[in-house]
Amino acid sequence: MKHLMEILQALLLFVLGFLILFSDSIIMNSLKTVFITFFLISGLISLLNFIITKDYKNNQYINLIVGTINVWSSLFIVNNYELFLKVLPQIISVFAVIIGITFLIDYLNKENKTKLDLIKILLLVIYSLFLIGQPLELATIYTKLSGLGFIVLSLYILGKTVLEKQNQKEQKTNRK
Repeated sequence: MKHLMEILQALLLFVLGFLILFSDSIIMNSLKTVFITFFLISGLISLLNFIITKDYKNNQYINLIVGTINVWSSLFIVNNYELFLKVLPQIISVFAVIIGITFLIDYLNKENKTKLDLIKILLLVIYSLFLIGQPLELATIYTKLSGLGFIVLSLYILGKTVLEKQNQKEQKTNRK
């Protein structure tokens, strides 16, 4: 069930990233429903994932935090869409920092630490700091970069989930 939730989130991120990357200003103004739906569904998936996987027993509350933020974001967008579009790069930057911290915690808890994971974390932090420090006049360019970032992140999550599922199957066959 956890893998299904991760695959759904990756697909949602990919669609959102694709829409953001290839949209112009007119389409960005009409994406209100897409943003609201994305944040609401993604938030609900994270909250359900938190409950189903019983992360609260392990004191891991990242799904609860991300789910709550996404649900509140969808409610915010309903009334403040123009403001949302202006601060979208900064919001994505904060989201990237949260993901970067999550990746860093996962990296520190791993026994097999690869340099690729560390490079991924560093790139995410650099990207988020660069994005948050730019003026609003350049928001369109950075929003497009954010769309590309969503696509890359979705492919990473999808690849990671597939590899985890494949490793679980291999471990089950090796035990037999």
